Amino acid sequence: MKKLALLGIIVSGFFGLQEVQAAEIQNFQVVRNGTQLYISWDPLSSSDFEGQAGYAVSWGDFQSQLRKDKYAKQYLGNVTNLSIRGADFKRNAVYYFRVFSYKEDGRTKILKHGSKILKWKETDYGVYDTDLVEPNDPLIVDSSGSSSSSSSSAFEFGSVRVLALDTFADISWSAHTKLAKSDYDGFRIEIASDLGFSNILGTLNTERGKIRARIKGLTPSTQYYVRGSFHKDDEKFGTGDVKDFQTIRSIPRDASSVASRNLLKIEKRKYLELDLGGDSSSSTTSSSSTSTSTTSTSSTSTSTTTSTTSSSSSADIQARIKEIESTIASLNAELIRLKAQLRKTTGSSSSSRVSTRSTPTRSISSRSSSSSRMSIRERLAARLAKLRSK
Repeated sequence: MKKLALLGIIVSGFFGLQEVQAAEIQNFQVVRNGTQLYISWDPLSSSDFEGQAGYAVSWGDFQSQLRKDKYAKQYLGNVTNLSIRGADFKRNAVYYFRVFSYKEDGRTKILKHGSKILKWKETDYGVYDTDLVEPNDPLIVDSSGSSSSSSSSAFEFGSVRVLALDTFADISWSAHTKLAKSDYDGFRIEIASDLGFSNILGTLNTERGKIRARIKGLTPSTQYYVRGSFHKDDEKFGTGDVKDFQTIRSIPRDASSVASRNLLKIEKRKYLELDLGGDSSSSTTSSSSTSTSTTSTSSTSTSTTTSTTSSSSSADIQARIKEIESTIASLNAELIRLKAQLRKTTGSSSSSRVSTRSTPTRSISSRSSSSSRMSIRERLAARLAKLRSK
């Protein structure tokens, strides 16, 4: 039976930061139960749980997703178990789980005591490989006199979804439901050429309610990194995880292929845009100035893309034309051969059917003529016999 030491930082509004106190959570387990994963733990003592609103559970593919300054996936009351969808967890894949207690400050939920991180892998049905990992939590001071923006720092932006094309990428994200309108002015999207964001290529500030954007002016077959955060009074907070993506190779805009036609349809969609153009130093923009910068640079980027595409793809188009012409010639030759074979087969079968039908016809006509000739003789013989009798 494994024990999980639940570490919490107790902060007093009068005395400031206090000593770290430890409280134990016993029997922290994650097991598969039918189609569900069943997570359970023993409750804290009444003294350790005093003042807490409940327990919170978080899980993910990375340890960094389970820090105390992140937002938990499930907030519960004073219960010590949770069932979640088991189909989301594949066998022989590593996942991380963690349990917190939390307090409520108005509409804000603040994670307090945090357990060690449970590293978990299911190797066979009912067989698990587990380990306890020490968390790397930042030091958070819980002060009752903090401003709304600082109290919102416990809210993480969340994940960014990316549809990467050749010279642009469409990104989307989820609106945060736990933040009040007064807590933030909108969202901030940053794109960089490196994982550490030391070279930020562009920044887009959006208003609340805007959850989609398009980043233009990208280079085909190139790696990029994007992340999101909230902004309030020109300051950002709650930065989410970094999402990496790679643009695809250049696709001609000539509607000659399924990929080209699909790309043209996607390109017509109207999104809030961040146009990197060719100058990364001047790519920082806001929602009020995005449309202006896009208008001024759209003609230049379009002409550049068109000329680059036409020059780089002309050789491919010529090669494809020759390939299609060769295929057509081969199909025509096969078509002529099959038609000739069909005529030959049809002609022989028709002649055999005609000869078969004509044979009984001749025999019937011969029998008919023979029977008619016999009747004449008989009649002549009868008349001759009658004359002789006279």
